[in-house]
Amino acid sequence: TDEDNFYKYCGVRETSNASWTATLSRRSIENLLNVPLRLHQESITELFEYLGIDTKLKITFRFRNAEDLLALMGDPHELVSFVQSYSKNNSRMQVDFFKKFSLQDALRVEAGWNRISRKKTFELDVNLRHTTVDYSDAYFAINVFRRIGLITDVDLRVQKIDSTEAYPFASSSSGEAQLLYCFSSIIRHAKDNCLIIIDEPEISLHPAWQIKYISLLKRALSSFRGCHVLIATHSHFIVSDLASESSSLHIFKKIEGISDIKNVEYSTYAWSADNILYDVFDVRNVGNLAFERDLELALTLIAQKT
Repeated sequence: TDEDNFYKYCGVRETSNASWTATLSRRSIENLLNVPLRLHQESITELFEYLGIDTKLKITFRFRNAEDLLALMGDPHELVSFVQSYSKNNSRMQVDFFKKFSLQDALRVEAGWNRISRKKTFELDVNLRHTTVDYSDAYFAINVFRRIGLITDVDLRVQKIDSTEAYPFASSSSGEAQLLYCFSSIIRHAKDNCLIIIDEPEISLHPAWQIKYISLLKRALSSFRGCHVLIATHSHFIVSDLASESSSLHIFKKIEGISDIKNVEYSTYAWSADNILYDVFDVRNVGNLAFERDLELALTLIAQKT
């Protein structure tokens, strides 16, 4: 129902920090294989071009038991029975998806599996520029087999635009991985007239990426209408990229235990780091020109003795 889909959490906080990279990789695979490319191919392409990553990807994995898998693919009814039996005997599988796994789901798995090439390793070739291709069935098959323990080590492999060698997504920098996951989540899940809440996006991001964050966000939302974004940030780079005609800036403080919110009436677009640190974040650092300007003015007023 619409009420069930009212709120969608797109973070990765579901496991220990040790599994953070693996979870990020798995969630990115889920996003990229389920984005309707016919609607959002331009946004996805721009994101990959900015990150310097080719839009041709590979999803690779290995078997735990090849014989079981091949036997199940020969009979959809056997697959239904196997999934339901596995679900009953494994508490972590007790979710509605597997309780209600049907023959129709098994046939979808079979259709998705036919997209996967059987080379030395099993892999799925993905080209995000092909707007007529739907990879969601292939993801459905991979996800089912992973969750019932028949395949493992599901891995996203990417390559730089100027390179011919693919590398595991898990080897990307944390900032690169975070940007790809964050914006693919937005492109996949956003709807017209929705509210998107982002908490401290600058974490793990190089300053050059922080400066470009708002423009990347606008590109990711270019396929949607009427979206509003609420960002909590401590990054002066992000604040300096806020255009006054499309954004507003509010400073939150606690004064004697009471929250105080100040609306910044002036535009901070293209402001220097010194100005934003001093005027917005209330930071007085050594050599800050904005602070020195006010200090000089204060000394001048004192000297006037009026």
